[in-house]
This record gives sequence, structure tokens and C-alpha cells, in this order.
Amino acid sequence: MDGCLRNDTSIGEFHFGSWESAFALNLACGDSMYMRPSVGGAVYPWVYLVPIIIIHGPVLWERIYHWEKVQVIALGLAIFTMITTIMGYWSTNCAPEQVLVWMPLTVTLDAGAMMQLYFLISDLDREYGSVWSTAFKSLNFWNTPGRKPLGDRERQVCLLEVQEGELREIQRRQDEEEQQQDGERRQGKDAEENTALGKMQAERLKRAWTAVIALFALLVLLVLQTCGLAKAIQGLRHKDIKVSWCSPILENLVVGVYNRGVNGATTNCPDIFSVKTDSNKGIGCVSLPGTRQKDWLMVTVVILSLSLVCELFDLLTLLFAPVKIEKLNGVDLRRPWCTMFGGIAILIGLAIVSGYHSMYLPGELSKSIWIFRHDPSSNSFGACVGRVHAAGLRGAVLAWTDGLLDFMHNVYLGPDN
Repeated sequence: MDGCLRNDTSIGEFHFGSWESAFALNLACGDSMYMRPSVGGAVYPWVYLVPIIIIHGPVLWERIYHWEKVQVIALGLAIFTMITTIMGYWSTNCAPEQVLVWMPLTVTLDAGAMMQLYFLISDLDREYGSVWSTAFKSLNFWNTPGRKPLGDRERQVCLLEVQEGELREIQRRQDEEEQQQDGERRQGKDAEENTALGKMQAERLKRAWTAVIALFALLVLLVLQTCGLAKAIQGLRHKDIKVSWCSPILENLVVGVYNRGVNGATTNCPDIFSVKTDSNKGIGCVSLPGTRQKDWLMVTVVILSLSLVCELFDLLTLLFAPVKIEKLNGVDLRRPWCTMFGGIAILIGLAIVSGYHSMYLPGELSKSIWIFRHDPSSNSFGACVGRVHAAGLRGAVLAWTDGLLDFMHNVYLGPDN
């Protein structure tokens, strides 16, 4: 018998003595089954992050050389990040055990992009006034164009009095034809100039509203970062963070799990975990120490602090850097370099860590566990050795998505849950 299991050792509501005979048989529970984190227990799944990185890659390149071409795309990416971060805050209430869902680490790249849009557009259209005056005062542009005429548009019609003979009549007709042709040429030129002016005003108005929306998005992203930093610091004060890990192997009448391969933090014996079953989902869950969550709370504090410093550096760069520097082949130096490269590095790092986490069980749980079952209908006791493995990408997607969409519980899980 295992020296750590004695007759008076508690497993659920019973003592180990009730299972002693079943334990001695050393039976196997069957095939290995997955063990996955419960709601909010997984990092942003890499299958979601990789498309985001693929989109950001060429956008990042264009932001360096031709930022005017990707204004709308950059704005759309920032709004997407803003919405998902707000959803994470709302669903988890920034609980420390669900930090893997709500930590706003992906915000950095988009915050830099919004700074770039606002300041570069403001500089581009400075000669026409501020983007604010263009955005709000130019609303009349769509209804009553406020453009000035480009020249004298009056057409003169000279009615010549026929005084005598066919020669003067012919001359009069020739003069009328010449005047008509000249008027048509003038009208065509005016139309071209007015069309060009209209396009120019429309583009300027579009840029102005893009800058206004970008500034609003930047302020929201900064608020989200600040709130996330404060909540992460608060979360570090929690000493006993617990997270649930679930598996179908624990669903059927299981009352306790004995961890065979990992000793407890304070004893030389493996831990015994109680089990909470969820018959609707067909799984049972054990509550484990949230070591990953504690680590990520610290990571969130460090990365968000560095991100805010990077954003301040980029702000100063956009405000005061020289316009051109020839040694960089004429590339405009006014770019948010720190948040661009730091932000994409954060996304790549999250994708790598997400893939690693999805393939390994937490350090507090071994792949081999004793499972203790109790059937209250017959008051019978059974024990067997179960094998569990990480749930892979599917487990990460379920855990993270469940945490993100928990605010719409009835819509997401159905009205009967």
C-alpha cells in the first residue's frame, strides 16, 4: 500500500479504508483521456493569433513605407482588439484566476498604430486647419459645396442684328458656332477642375474622420491598458488562486483524485483533489493551484509597464523626430518603432506560449492518477489508475472562448444551461 494513504486519510467525505481492497487490485480505468482547463483557463489560442499576425505583418511593412494605404485596415484591427479586450473584461470581471483571457497584452501594437494615424494625418493636412475643424465643419460639404469658383464662368451671348445681305448672316452664324465651342471647352475644363476639387475635399474629410476615430480608439486602448495593469497588480495579492481542470474520465461517480507522480508543495505525499462533476457537459473537474495564472499576472504587470513606456517613447518620436533621414533611404523617422516591433513580438510570443501550454498538463498534475469512485445507490467503492493527457488546441479554444463569451451566457450555451 502507498505509505501516504492510510485508513484515516480523507478522500471526499470518506476515509481511504473504504477503498483499500479496491486500491490493492491496481486496476486500470481504461484508455487515456484528455484533461483541459475550464472556463478562462487558457491563453489566447494560437489558431486565433496566427491569422492576426499574418494580417499585421504586411500592414506593419506598409505603415513604415506607405502608411496612407493602410489607414482603414489599421483602424479596423485596433477596433477588433478593443472589442475583444472589453469582452474579456466584461466576461471575467478581471478575476485573477482568469487572467489568461483578460490580460490586454495584444493592445500595444494597435495603440502605436492609432498614434501614428492621428499625428501623421494631422501633419499632412495642417495647411487646411486642424483635423477637428475639417471633420466637423466640413459636414456641409456633402450637401452644399463650399468651394470658390475657379474663374469667370459667365457666358456671353451676342445677338447680332442682321442689317443686310447674306454675307453678314453667314458671319453671324460662324461667330455663334465659335462661341458655342468655346463655351463647351470652358465648361469641360471647369467640370474637370471641380471634380478634382471634390475628390480632394472628400479625401481630406475621410482622413480627418480617420484621425478623430483613431484618437478616440487610442484613448480607449490606453484606458484598457491602465485598468489591466491595476487589476494585475491587485491579482498578485491573491495568495490562493485556484483553477479548474476537467476531463470525461472524472465524470462518473468520482469523488476524489490521487495525484500519483507529483508531490504536494508542503508534504512529501501527492495531493488528493476533490472532484466536482458537470453532468450536462459530461466531465468532472478538479481544482488545482493556479501557478500559470500567478506567473501570467506578473508577466502582465511587466509587459504592460514596458508597453506604456514604449508608447510614451513613440509619442515623443512622432512629435519631435526629424521628417526625413537620408541614411535610412529616405524613410520617415516619425514612426512608432517601439510599439510596432514590440507589439508584433508580443503576439508571436503569445502564439508560441499558447501552443506549448496546449500540449502539456500543468505542473501540479501528473499523467497517471488514482481515481476513487463511490456509488451511493449501492454504497459501493471502486478505485482504478487513470491516465490523462493535455487536450491540445481544442482544449485551449474551448477554455479561452468560454471565458471570453461568458457575458452572453444564455446565447452562447443556450437558455436551458
